[in-house]
Amino acid sequence: MQTGFDLLPRRLLRNAGPPTTVKAFRGVQIDDRRLSMVVSPDAPLLTLYEGTLHGEGPAWQAMHHRLVWSDVPNRRLLGWYPDGHVEVLIDGTWFMNGNAVEANGALVHCEHGRRCISRGGDYDREPEPIVTHYQGKRINSPNDIAVAPDGTIWFTDPTFGIIMPNQGALAEPELDHRSLYRFDPRTGDLNRMADFEEPNGLAFTADGATLYVSDTSLSLGEVPRHTAGTKHEIIAFDVEEGGALFEPAVLLPYRPRLSRRLCGRCARLGVDERSGRRAYLVSRSAQAGLRANTRGRLELHLWRPGRTASVHRSDSIFAGDRPYQLS
Repeated sequence: MQTGFDLLPRRLLRNAGPPTTVKAFRGVQIDDRRLSMVVSPDAPLLTLYEGTLHGEGPAWQAMHHRLVWSDVPNRRLLGWYPDGHVEVLIDGTWFMNGNAVEANGALVHCEHGRRCISRGGDYDREPEPIVTHYQGKRINSPNDIAVAPDGTIWFTDPTFGIIMPNQGALAEPELDHRSLYRFDPRTGDLNRMADFEEPNGLAFTADGATLYVSDTSLSLGEVPRHTAGTKHEIIAFDVEEGGALFEPAVLLPYRPRLSRRLCGRCARLGVDERSGRRAYLVSRSAQAGLRANTRGRLELHLWRPGRTASVHRSDSIFAGDRPYQLS
């Protein structure tokens, strides 16, 4: 047998090149006229990438001019670049899920496998855990993460990663709550901010004054030997100075028909905080982009990170430029 050869796989997953048009797409459905201010109803859909099994945690990393996201069960962190090429940024992750970018450009991650918040990492270097316990007990399985304007790191901690073998590894939770946390990397303080049935996605407004958190306990019904919870909703909190939360309001309550059509298909929305013009959405159907068209509106473009014939679970990421902000 010959020796001295590098047998490891390469990092490239898609060559540079333009996307292809999804001809079957029939346009953007607009149910509220305010949406037409930012999205063109006749926007085309473009396929940019196929291959993600369950995409999560899109975040725009400006210092590298790339979109990063996780393929949870495939245990990969991926990167998409404006020339169209896609590469593996970290291979063999510990079931990495949500990602966010700190002010200095560093990535922070949620890991189901190691049940921690971690920072950094690349193809040859494992991310460093920075949050592993709350009051001496292992946290559950951090799911999604956001960096507030003041630099604090907020994350949700449901149990999905310790009850679903394809999302992590089975384990009994040490905590008796599923919560939202605020971590201050300057002091090391970790504070429990609110409790939910199964908190999932979260995002701040650009000014940090409002925090949106989704509770998706209803999806427990899809897990063998588990019972569906009662929540499938998005809650908005007012954020006071120092991080205190007030005036929670349910923005999108659970309605069975609507949730099957919309909520159940979306996993995570991320925004490029630097410009406030680009958004990324992980959904179950496709990976797409929004761009300003010649009329100053937005066009919706789509790319599909899962197999074309497979639209089960979150296999997609959406991206887009946002020239307008709605009040």
